[in-house]
Amino acid sequence: MALYSLAPSTPASNTCSEPTASTSRCTKPEWLPPQGLVALDRIHELTKDHRRARALTAGVRQISCAELPAPPCPTNIVMVRVAGLTSEELLHRLAGEGVLVLPLGSGFVRFVVHRAHTDTVVARAVEAVAAVAGARWSTTP
Repeated sequence: MALYSLAPSTPASNTCSEPTASTSRCTKPEWLPPQGLVALDRIHELTKDHRRARALTAGVRQISCAELPAPPCPTNIVMVRVAGLTSEELLHRLAGEGVLVLPLGSGFVRFVVHRAHTDTVVARAVEAVAAVAGARWSTTP
């Protein structure tokens, strides 16, 4: 059983148990931020997000100068680094291709795949990374 409490001294009134025919999900904890409450309502949809994140990862892995760390578990987050570019440079070049990402350290940017993204959008993101990476390697110093 998973307990949702703020601290060990807080009564664990919000609990989750294995679903049965009469119950399909957890009681929502009152202290969870709104984004967390929305996530609990759509947890069944996360498999689509994870599938699209895997498609994004597979596509970007085909780009020779792109690096992607392996995620420790299924996730809708994909981190990418293109050799020779800082996080800020990669962020701005991808924005120029119409793809918005978040900068991280060490040259990585973060893509977050969510329900508003389609397979077409994910394919376009791969194309944008390829364009930025290709421009990086075709530019003469």
